[in-house]
Amino acid sequence: EARQEAIDKLKRFFSDARAYHALSGPRPANLRLQAMGSVFDGKSNLYIRAEQAKDIIESVGLAREYGIGRGVIVGGGEADKVTGFLKENNVPVVLNEVHRLPDHQDADVYQPYSLPGKLLKEGVITALSYGDESWRVRNLSYQAGTAAGFSESLSREEALRLVTLYPARILGIEKFAGSLEAGKHATLIVTTGDMLDMKTNIVELAFIKGSRIDLDDKQKRLYRKYKQKYGQ
Repeated sequence: EARQEAIDKLKRFFSDARAYHALSGPRPANLRLQAMGSVFDGKSNLYIRAEQAKDIIESVGLAREYGIGRGVIVGGGEADKVTGFLKENNVPVVLNEVHRLPDHQDADVYQPYSLPGKLLKEGVITALSYGDESWRVRNLSYQAGTAAGFSESLSREEALRLVTLYPARILGIEKFAGSLEAGKHATLIVTTGDMLDMKTNIVELAFIKGSRIDLDDKQKRLYRKYKQKYGQ
């Protein structure tokens, strides 16, 4: 009953937002409904948090019911069960963290590791994230490395796109970000070792829009003082 109540509340909001968007210069202005305008115009994505296959299908159907064409599934723990549906409806998926246990006790223990490769193999545009844990984003490339290691069809180059080009495409900013090409923003890092391997990856340089970023911090300064004092 609580689930249906939440769905009904969501439908009322979308109905109100669509009706508000159809008005010309509505007064007084409603900022919550006004913010939905770009979603109905197809200029912005509608990000839908859904894990189970049933919820993924229902939520995408709800978005289509209100004429919203740019839906993105966030989470997608069971997205591999509905890959055909996602590809047919051109719905990208932003997965939550790969380094975790599966959601169900009877699932393959490596299911989260292999999930990105399965989606890409079936033609579903996929990106990786840490959900709400933004402080962990520094380890994002290692998730891509794990995905490559647990999928025979996923090359390391393709795995890298899970955290570079494919997120840019989902966000609609691939014309100036996401890959190293002439005319783009030149936001990149330079590493020794393998960027996807936490044991060998050492970031040496970083650039944002072509400007070099100072990577010095408190920990590095303390380490230099330690070496000067103890010679180790």
